[in-house]
Amino acid sequence: MKKLLSISVFSFMAFFMFSCGGGSTPKAVAEQAVKCIQSQDYKGYIDLTNRNDIENMTSEEKEKSKEQLALLLEDKGKKEYDRKQGIKDYEINDETIDGDKATVKVKIIYGNGEEKEETMSLVKNKDGKWRIPLNK
Repeated sequence: MKKLLSISVFSFMAFFMFSCGGGSTPKAVAEQAVKCIQSQDYKGYIDLTNRNDIENMTSEEKEKSKEQLALLLEDKGKKEYDRKQGIKDYEINDETIDGDKATVKVKIIYGNGEEKEETMSLVKNKDGKWRIPLNK
């Protein structure tokens, strides 16, 4: 019984830790981005972005920049997120890849019943990972 409980707890922790990590396909990154917003993990969302502005920063500067962007994202999105009563569900739909660029259609279902279909753009970064371009 203790073994089963330990395995269950470990599985839950692993799922939670990796739910906003990097993905290898545009669809996977789009899904992780929505999960991060759904769970209000703004730092996790920032990890999924393509940021050329941090290339010459120290690790401390990168972390501070990430925290500032996460706070900005939270500040900008919190009112809208609360107004729509969060994200109840989502569907990741069509994926179109054209070289180093991709688009993914995402249907968001909010807690207040509203539905919205959006097209998420992604790019491959210099490491070959799909990321959401961050336009400043």
